[in-house]
Amino acid sequence: MRSTASSGSGIFRRFGEKWNPILDMRTRKTASSVIFSRVQCEGVLGEIAGAAPERTIQVAIQLRHSPAAEVCVSGKRVFSGDLLVGSAGAFDLECGPKAYLTNSFDSAEFHIPRATLDDIAARHETSRVVDLSLTCGTYDPVLEGLARTMLPTLEHPYDANPLFDDALVLTLYWHLAVTYGNQRLMRQFGTGKLAPWQERRARELIDAHLAGGISIDMLAAACGLSPSHFKRAFKESTGMPVAAYNVSGEYSMVKAAAERGWIDGPRVMNEILTSIKRAGADLIITYHALEFAASRR
Repeated sequence: MRSTASSGSGIFRRFGEKWNPILDMRTRKTASSVIFSRVQCEGVLGEIAGAAPERTIQVAIQLRHSPAAEVCVSGKRVFSGDLLVGSAGAFDLECGPKAYLTNSFDSAEFHIPRATLDDIAARHETSRVVDLSLTCGTYDPVLEGLARTMLPTLEHPYDANPLFDDALVLTLYWHLAVTYGNQRLMRQFGTGKLAPWQERRARELIDAHLAGGISIDMLAAACGLSPSHFKRAFKESTGMPVAAYNVSGEYSMVKAAAERGWIDGPRVMNEILTSIKRAGADLIITYHALEFAASRR
C-alpha cells in the first residue's frame, strides 16, 4: 500500500495496517482540512470498513466500472449492483459504512469534516448542512470532474496551491449543499461586495484598532482577499470612502533615490499615487500632496 501524505483521519486503517500488494492509495489534506484520496485495487479486496466513527462526510466517486458491489450503512444494505464510472455516494462515517467489493476498482474520495461544513455555512450565514441525499450509485458528472481535477495534485501534494484548494472545496461544498442538501445559492455571489462574515470581521478589526495598528493588508488578509479586491468590496458593501496613506518611509525612499539620480522622482511619485487611486482609494494622505497638486496645474 502506497501513500503520498498522511491524512491523520484513520483513513488508512480501513484497509489494515499491513502492506497490501494489490492496493495503491494516495491521499493529501487540503488547506481547508478536506482530505482527498484515490484508492486503486487490482484484485479482490473484499470488505472495506470505517476504522472508527468520525464526524466526517465521505463522498466517493468511481473512476472505473466496478461490477457486483455491495454497500451497507448501519448494518443495512443500501446498494447492490454495478458501480459505474462517474457514480457517487455520500456517507456519514458516524454510521459505520461498509463496502464489499468482488472486483478491481478505482475510486476518488473527499473526506469532509463536519466542522468544515459548519464553518463554511457560518461564514456565508446560511443554514448548516445536516444530511445529504446523495445515495450510492448516483451519477454525478460534476463530482467526477472535481475529483479528476484534484488527481494531479496527488503527484506533488506539497506543491498544491492553497487558493486552488479553497476554490475547489468551496465549489464542492455548494454543489453538495444545493444539489443534495436543500440549500440555495447565496445571492451575494458576483455582487462585488464583501460576504457578511467578511464585512463583520473587517468592522470588528477596525473597531478594535481605532487608535491605529491595523492596515488594509491586514484587513484584506483576515477576509481572505487581496488588498485591491478588499478596498473595492469594502466600499461597495459599506458605502464608506476608502482612505490610503503614502508617507514616512515610502516618501523618504522616493526622495532619497531621486536625489541620487537613481529614479525619475516626479514620474515615480505620479505612478505610486495613480496606482493607489486605481486600487480603489477615495482619499490619499501623502507628503507628496503639494508637489502632486502643483504638477497638475
